[in-house]
Amino acid sequence: MILTNLKALNSRNLSSVAFRCYSSAAPKRPSALTDEIIRVDHAGELGADRIYAGQMAVLGNGPMGKTIAHMWEQEKEHRRKFEVLINQHRVRPTVMTPIWNIAGFALGAGSYN
Repeated sequence: MILTNLKALNSRNLSSVAFRCYSSAAPKRPSALTDEIIRVDHAGELGADRIYAGQMAVLGNGPMGKTIAHMWEQEKEHRRKFEVLINQHRVRPTVMTPIWNIAGFALGAGSYN
């Protein structure tokens, strides 16, 4: 059945249009270097986000609260952009994510001195 349909499309010079519109090929994976760069940069943005979260928990109501909140918003945007890249390029996030979550928060919370 499919072969008959393809022959019919081909006879009308429509096959290239059909294949372009309905291609099921998976997106091409990035090179190993690109994969590594996205993973490392994403981990850095995750760490920065968690550090600011820790700082806000301790210093958010103090005189530096607004400044920290502003910088944290910038880091959240950076993290969102890298999460889009992680998904778009099908890059595996770092296996250290759970540690970055805890360690980053602790580092930020402990940086009030």
